[in-house]
Amino acid sequence: MPIVERHLIEQWLRAWCLSRRLPLPVPYGSGFKVEVGYPDQQARYVFPSFSEEVIALAETIHEPHIFLKICNAPPNLSALLPGRWVVQPEAAMMSCFHPMRGVMPALPAGYIPETEQYPATQVLRIICRESLELAAVGRLVITGDLAVYDRICTTAAHQRKGLATILMRELENLALTQGVSKNLLVATAEGRLLYERMGWSLYCPYSSVVIPG
Repeated sequence: MPIVERHLIEQWLRAWCLSRRLPLPVPYGSGFKVEVGYPDQQARYVFPSFSEEVIALAETIHEPHIFLKICNAPPNLSALLPGRWVVQPEAAMMSCFHPMRGVMPALPAGYIPETEQYPATQVLRIICRESLELAAVGRLVITGDLAVYDRICTTAAHQRKGLATILMRELENLALTQGVSKNLLVATAEGRLLYERMGWSLYCPYSSVVIPG
């Protein structure tokens, strides 16, 4: 298993909070806690590695919608925690510490870009000109020397047109203009394939458990 740097997880989590306009993370033992406040996610604890500390915390929590997020969790994670915890589909924390790979595609006809900024966050949207519906969206947050990509999404009706690739490359350009070429994101299994084609690699597996409501 790769060694996960705690300070890098803190930078990523801070950016995740800024992107979603949430309170910033606070230290919690070897990891961090975020008071999220969503109906389906009240709080999250994020740990750079699995340890007895995670097990002890899981034993004290009985409320639903509190997530434990763990880098490099063991494959038998569910057996190590009380039975009320349910393992979620595994994600991948991915890194790209060099320019992304591939040629920047042109924006297809019929789409227009739209940008928005709020504190520390830059949002890029791609809009369908005809219907004015959102076709794709992504966010970039820079914390120190790290660029974090968040909520990269293409709606079903507009997939397979290269829009996600365009989003990623345009967000990368925004980071490069600020002298930042160290990139991090968390991907689903489906999204991971796109990022690997662009030169990203697995930084560490990223597991989640929660007590369902």
